[in-house]
Amino acid sequence: MNDRELEIRVSRRVMLIKMFMGLAFVLGGLVLAFPGRLCEFAIPEDRVHIFKALGGATGLIGFIIALPQAYYMCRPPVMMRATGDGIFFGTGRLYRLELLEWRHFKSVSVGTGPATSASTDQPIGSLEVIFKSAPGVPCSIRTPAGISYHNYVLSLNRFYMNRPVEAIVPAIREIHGKISGAGAGPDCKSLSG
Repeated sequence: MNDRELEIRVSRRVMLIKMFMGLAFVLGGLVLAFPGRLCEFAIPEDRVHIFKALGGATGLIGFIIALPQAYYMCRPPVMMRATGDGIFFGTGRLYRLELLEWRHFKSVSVGTGPATSASTDQPIGSLEVIFKSAPGVPCSIRTPAGISYHNYVLSLNRFYMNRPVEAIVPAIREIHGKISGAGAGPDCKSLSG
């Protein structure tokens, strides 16, 4: 990565949590499908097939949740990428990248959410990139978990990002400054090192 590129990926801890949730469903499905083997509980003989079907469905749901997360643990998807072309961000369920060019860029900041940190009682912020309303720029796009794009505002949830939001804001300003030729300002530093 060069000094004109910044990439934010989904944090592996989020994927690990989702994978464990999926594996919990798989375990629950096994318990329901094979009563009496993993834990002791009695089921009337005429209802065993219902529990096996319910266990199979629950296990399948868990497998569908856990499998993509295991893949994403090896290669975390890109939430956002700032390059010389503009800002790319993940859309849809599979984080397919969508480009919004720098000419539509308005500002970047740390947005505050309704939650607060338990240890500091400070607002928990997200990354907010605001774009100008212009023909050809969508107002909203369907996005995956951790990303929101609505009313020309791209928000990345802090919990999902693999980098601290406080360091991302000046890096995006620096990249935009280099692209636009306006300069980045003295307080901006690159994350790409």
